Amino acid sequence: MNFLAHLLVNEIILGNNQPGHALKNVTITSMAYKAGDTDLVVSTGPHKYRPWKAYSDSKLYLTLMCRHLRSKYPDPVLRFIGFDPGVFSSGIYRMQKKWFGVMYRIGAPFMRSPAKVAYRIGELIENKNITDGSIYDYRNRVRSIPQTITTAEARFWDECYRLIGKYLDI
Repeated sequence: MNFLAHLLVNEIILGNNQPGHALKNVTITSMAYKAGDTDLVVSTGPHKYRPWKAYSDSKLYLTLMCRHLRSKYPDPVLRFIGFDPGVFSSGIYRMQKKWFGVMYRIGAPFMRSPAKVAYRIGELIENKNITDGSIYDYRNRVRSIPQTITTAEARFWDECYRLIGKYLDI
């Protein structure tokens, strides 16, 4: 859900975008993408579900989506980038175990604010020199995207589009 819904919404938007109409797509990811499993297996069931694995895999998939959409939609007026805001104060602790919530509330005053993160995203959107298909961090540095096996990635995208295809005109 944390990934396929994003892919579906992006495809709906891109499918309804007029040719030549400029569009910037910024995907929010996190440093957790570095822990994602590069075998690229779409899990659609509760079997063997582990929250951290599901989260880090979904962030990897969002990261790869920037590169994928750039390749799929080569129109130069379309821009696709990712943004890793780093650690910032949010309400994520409400969905975690109690001990995490306590630790998070202790650390939150020392984290950057959501307003600062939003300001950085705005700066990134306005930047004319962004590199398509790249992931930027809070300081606007380009981050590396993990390498995957080309055949595994092609199979992954085929499976993703099979899953969301019934909601698209494909």
